[in-house]
Amino acid sequence: MKARTILLPALLLLVLLGAWELYARLGPLDPLILPAPDQIASSLWHDRGLLWDNLAVTGREVLLGILVSVVAGVGCAIAIHLSATLRRGEACTGGATERATSYACSRISGIAVVSHRLPRRSVPIA
Repeated sequence: MKARTILLPALLLLVLLGAWELYARLGPLDPLILPAPDQIASSLWHDRGLLWDNLAVTGREVLLGILVSVVAGVGCAIAIHLSATLRRGEACTGGATERATSYACSRISGIAVVSHRLPRRSVPIA
């Protein structure tokens, strides 16, 4: 059973890589648009020094972005927790966000959410 859970995904991966290789080699697309998997592996190996240097810069940028987003998120969470106006969620929108969300969900689900403050009830859209 365990071999089956490993072998089937591995076999599927090999089949997909083989199909990609064949299509990239024999298909109508330019190799700049869709390179073959072996060309990608070769390029990764030959340019590994350049890629490693750029990976370090990109990694620092990603970590800085995560840090900024965490600080902003925690700051917003603290502001919402400490402010009754922000907790109600109507400080800037006047409830427009809730109405827009309800309308978008009703268009997707086919159920109109009718609400004027509380209570909320759902009715089918005719």
